[in-house]
Amino acid sequence: MTDLTQEIEFSEDVKTQELQSLEIIYPSVKINYESLSGSLDIPVKNDKGIEIVYKSDNSKIEKQKIFYLPAIKFTFRLMERYPYDAPPVLRIFSNVVSSTKSSTLLKELLQCWEDLKDCIIFTLVEMIQNKIHYEFDEFIGSVIECESIGRFNYLCKFNKDEEQLAFNNLTYLCGICQTDYKGEYCSKFECGHVFCNDCLFEYFTSLIESGSIERVHCPEYECTTKLSKIREKYLRLDNITNEAFDFNEFKCHLMTPPISLDLLRSILVKRTSDSEKFVARYGDLFMRQNHAIITKLFPTRLVPCFNENCPEMIFREDLTDPLVICRRCNSAFCQRCRKSWHGKYVECKGKRGLYSNIPIKALDLWIESSEDSEERKKLSSMYGRNAMAKMSEEYRMDILFDEMLKEKDNSLQKCPVCEIVIQRSDGCNKMKCSTCQTLFCNLCGTFLNPDDPYYHFNDKHSDCYGRLFEGLVKNDD
Repeated sequence: MTDLTQEIEFSEDVKTQELQSLEIIYPSVKINYESLSGSLDIPVKNDKGIEIVYKSDNSKIEKQKIFYLPAIKFTFRLMERYPYDAPPVLRIFSNVVSSTKSSTLLKELLQCWEDLKDCIIFTLVEMIQNKIHYEFDEFIGSVIECESIGRFNYLCKFNKDEEQLAFNNLTYLCGICQTDYKGEYCSKFECGHVFCNDCLFEYFTSLIESGSIERVHCPEYECTTKLSKIREKYLRLDNITNEAFDFNEFKCHLMTPPISLDLLRSILVKRTSDSEKFVARYGDLFMRQNHAIITKLFPTRLVPCFNENCPEMIFREDLTDPLVICRRCNSAFCQRCRKSWHGKYVECKGKRGLYSNIPIKALDLWIESSEDSEERKKLSSMYGRNAMAKMSEEYRMDILFDEMLKEKDNSLQKCPVCEIVIQRSDGCNKMKCSTCQTLFCNLCGTFLNPDDPYYHFNDKHSDCYGRLFEGLVKNDD
């Protein structure tokens, strides 16, 4: 490349003169004077943006709007009889322009030489630039469909890198210290506000150290006000009990950090060796704080993994389904009994006094309240309408069933451990659960010591003293 600080001595040869002119106009052009050839990368940018899409084999769709695409490489070689009697040899290389449209463009460029038959390279470059600027959708398209996730990720990264380069070269006023800085010394939030990294470092590290992580976001006043209003909206009980309340939208807003961990890391990493500790502390405090909020407002929505070695908190999308699968360790367990999944055909009442982790008081209130009452609306928002309806009916039937079990001359009894109902068909009142092998008394349901199961019937202080064979059922066989 020619040193532009020195005065250029133009050649008398028309072809060499054209190449020298191109070097002045396009500093990035690469010229080979021996072969009279050159190449130029023509940037591809669309201010409106273009959507790139990748659809996987399982129909999962990835979408991203980008503004920068890989440059079009334009190469040329000036033949001996150029420019008046022979056209230049032209090539176009691009991974965003189809081969068909590249061929069509080459024909248009050569036709331009046919029309003028003169030094034409500068004009041809302008033609390509005009195609990109004025005919973008026709030339490249309104959507780019990626054949692989690798290509999708490549285009996303290319766009991000180009945006960063453009940002680095501009100057911004920091809203905190009121000083002008080049973009390379600043950070830009998704909202578009820009602050210098020194101010952001001091601000964020002090907030994270003090545990005030709800304030770790864009420091601009209007953004602080906006986030505060959004948080208030989703934490107000009258909004939560509204039938139009969207839990997934609530979860998205509450659980998505207002500042990405990558941006926070980039602000901290060059200023402290403890950057990862700050980022980890922020992420941990953010998740714990918002998990506590969701657990309080929606007690059965967020559950811990039953694997003691797994710290994952899991969102239940369907509150009527007791099956919970951990995304981190892939453990499948029953939310009612907090044990490994036992299959949907095995009835499970879960912990005693709870139905799918819904408190008995909540079920009693549901049964006592009218269909359109505020009490039911609030319970529906906390536990899910379908879950409340199903569990309250199950609770009501259990009450009736328990009353039936208490009736005299009843051969039914609940196992005191797994609560499976067992009917005595023969033998004495020492019962053995066929499911969990627990020994218990058929008369009162008391757990029997496996080492001496008959002590209960021989103890004079027991209500079942001497009643081992009471109501003995004989096998007809």
